This record gives sequence, structure tokens and C-alpha cells, in this order.
Amino acid sequence: MVLRILAVVVAVVATAGAGLLVAQTPPEGASTPPSPAAEVAATPAPAPAATEPAARPRRTATPTPPPAVATPQPALPPSTSFPRVTRRLDRLVSRNPISGVVALAVYDDESRPVYTYEASRSLLPASTQKLPVAAAALVRLGPEFRYTTAVATTTPARPNGVVDGDLVIVGGGDPALAGPDFARVEPERPRTPMETLAQRVRQAGIRRVRGRIIGDPSVFAHEPVAAGWPSRYFSSLDATPISGLTVDAGRRITRSGSGLRAVAAQDPAHEAARVFRRLLRQQGVRVDGAARAVRQSPVTTTEVAHVQSDTMETLLTYMVQRSDNHLADTIFRTVGLHAGDSTWIGSAGATAETLAPLQLSWEGVVLADGSGLSRSNRVSADFLAQLQARMALSNVQQQWFALLAVSGQSGTLRHRMLGTVAEKRVYAKTGSLRDVASLVGTVAGTRQRRLHFAVVGNQLASTSALRELADRAAVAMAEELHDCRRVRPPPGNRKKPRPVRLVCG
Repeated sequence: MVLRILAVVVAVVATAGAGLLVAQTPPEGASTPPSPAAEVAATPAPAPAATEPAARPRRTATPTPPPAVATPQPALPPSTSFPRVTRRLDRLVSRNPISGVVALAVYDDESRPVYTYEASRSLLPASTQKLPVAAAALVRLGPEFRYTTAVATTTPARPNGVVDGDLVIVGGGDPALAGPDFARVEPERPRTPMETLAQRVRQAGIRRVRGRIIGDPSVFAHEPVAAGWPSRYFSSLDATPISGLTVDAGRRITRSGSGLRAVAAQDPAHEAARVFRRLLRQQGVRVDGAARAVRQSPVTTTEVAHVQSDTMETLLTYMVQRSDNHLADTIFRTVGLHAGDSTWIGSAGATAETLAPLQLSWEGVVLADGSGLSRSNRVSADFLAQLQARMALSNVQQQWFALLAVSGQSGTLRHRMLGTVAEKRVYAKTGSLRDVASLVGTVAGTRQRRLHFAVVGNQLASTSALRELADRAAVAMAEELHDCRRVRPPPGNRKKPRPVRLVCG
């Protein structure tokens, strides 16, 4: 199906939930580095492509929040406080021709533009799309939010622990629900242990289930695949179908010799029911029926057990620092759920509505998913830099900076900008697809000065060239913020000239 991408202007609206407010001055502690992220080891195997339901056509999720109830502020004039940064970035762009489209935007702490180059162009953002998702989740759901997965019966249990009906595992959208085998596949990823849920069913006195184990994913609308996801994403496990009940990040894990093999689950809710049935039997609970999934929630009588995830802040930290696609897409749908519409389109509208107090320019923005995998996404460098600048002055700024990877220290930036002034001073999110690379973040300087930036490249022949340009831009900003100067040594009689020294402060 050919998708027509519609660019929309999103009006400023009042937000629900935690009520994000923009501060007027830079808060203290904004440049405190977040804690390092642990290494993650994953060994995915090829998987079959998932298919969408034929009855529901795919649509592009453009943000469409309610009518405006506030007046946007006019754009601020360009900043004149960083002329050397402007000159250096101009030289970087002009002297580093890259085959493809490059956009760059830099803002100061007053949200004034410092430098722009093709900044208003709507481009594929790759994983930097996770930033508006993380911001919306922090605000609408809150950092202490936890997912709940429950188990209920369709008939009351007898005094002897026998359930004559079915046992229903009721999904709450938890993207971290996982069995014990998954802990071997991705040991550092946050995990809500499904075996704990099985143990609690046993502790509740259930000894036998005469019926089936039913997976209920109906908390989310049944739209497992986002617009713009090529089928290859499923074989590579870059994406898995999104469901209200998912286990093992949407994968089916099987034993292969002494190791494990993972493929994308065709039906995540059925896979969850299958894994839960096995874990119940390991706990000594006899199950007569098979595992299955339903589309509509069955009538249940009594909740017998539940389990909760780690906090949203914990999930978001891993999502941003390790660029976890399944977490991002499920959290995106959760934002929509809590605004009343868990479809992909509803989640895009909920994201825009939640971030409305930041007064971002949404012209040309298309949010087709939460991970940035979709080829239908469109975001400008200007939008991303503005988002970073205004989140840095928001009432959740401390949590915001704790989510981001740190140059030379953590997450996807742990090997970048090492040995430069920018090391441990850039808090950012990376993005990468086959022909896309991006970097969005903040450079911290002395005297609480900061610059907020976005570099986005599309149609790239080499993503490494764009990453090099982005790193050099961040280093240039860091050198300016730390008052660095290159000092040439005095001439002498040495056979070898002394190298130019970088002096900062």
C-alpha cells in the first residue's frame, strides 16, 4: 500500500498527566553526568516477518492533538553569544562534503538559535525519534510509573485449588515481561520476571487448571506493525510485533543444543501464554488445556496474582542509552493508551499533546512509531534541538539528563569523543539506519553554560562520515564552552616543530 506522508502543523494545547513546565533559568545540576550504562549482550537469530491484520490498513501516524487553548510565543531572534561556534560549524559543514542530505541546528539555554543549516528540512531521524517518546513518557506517565501484569480466573477456584475454567494472563503493556531464558539473551535489560508471576499463582493456592491458559493483549488496539516497517526488520530482530501482552521482547526463544535461538513471535500474546503455561507447570500447577490468545478480553471473576515492572525511569534509561526499539515502540503506545487511544496514530497525537507546553514547531513532523525504525517518520533537526533545549529547562530536567548517554562513558556514546574536551561533557542520543545517522544532545560547559544541538543526515553513502562530522561539531562546541584556545609554541632551533597545544579555561 502506498502511503502518503502528510505534514501537519500542531497547535499548542494544554497537557494532562504530570504537567511539564518550562523553567526560565537553567536549573542546578543539569550538567551532572548520568550513571554509566552496563554492557548488553544479545545474540538474535533470523526470524520470520510478521504480518498485519488484513482488515485494518496501515496509516501514517501524524500528530493531531486537540484544538489550541494557548498562544504560541514568537520565535526568539538568533543568539550572538557564540560567534566562534558559528564560524567553526560553518567551516565544518563547508569543508566536509558528505554524500547525502545534512541538517544541523544549535540552540543556547534561552532557546535562541545559535547555528542552523538546513535545519527545517523534514528528515528521517532514526533512533533520535526516541527522544520525544521519552519526554512524553516522563511527563504523562511519570518516572515512578510501573506496568502491571495480572492473572485472573474465568471461574472461582475451588477450596482444593482447582479452577474449572481458564486462567487468563491479562497484559498491561509491559515491554519488560520476560522468562528466565531471556535473562541469558539480554542479561542487562530490565526484566519483569514471568516466573515470579507463576510462583504467585501457586502461592495463591491454585493447584490445577482444567481449562486453558489465555493471553489477553486487549489493553492495546490490535495494530502490531507500524507503517513504514520493512519485513527485513523482523528477520533481523530490529523490530517485533507490538502487543498489549508480550514476553521476551516479542521473541520466541527456543533451545538449540547448549544455546538459545530467538525469532520474532508471530503472535506475542500467544507466546506469552505458552511461556506462562510452561512456567506454571514447573511450579507444580497442572494445566489441562492448551495456551491460546484472544483479541477481546474474556470475562474473569477473580485476580489471583500480579507482577509489576521496574519504574518508567529505569525502562527509559535503558531505552535511550541502549536504543532499545521494543521498549520505545511499546512505551509510545502506552502514552497513547493513557491519553485514550493506543493506536499508532493516537499515540502520535498523545505525544504532541503532552509536549505542547514546550511550544515546539511541529510543522512537517510525522511520528509513525516510537523507535525511529519506520521509513515514514519525519522530524527536523530544528525540532530535535528545540526539544533538547526546552527539556533542559523543564521541571523534569534532572531525570532527562540521567536518561542520556554520555560521551566516552555510557550507552551508545561510550566509545565516541574519547580524548577530547567533549569527553564526559556531551549528553546525547544517537540514531542510525542503513542510510541515516543522527546525534541529538547537550554540550555542558563552564559557568553552567550549555549548547543544545541536533545533527541529522539522510540518503548517506557513509553513515560513519556523518558521525565524524557530528562528533567534531560537538567537540567544537565543547571547546568554546570551556574557553579553549590553540596555542602555537614560540619558534626555536628544534629540528622538529612543537605541536599546537590546546589550552582551556
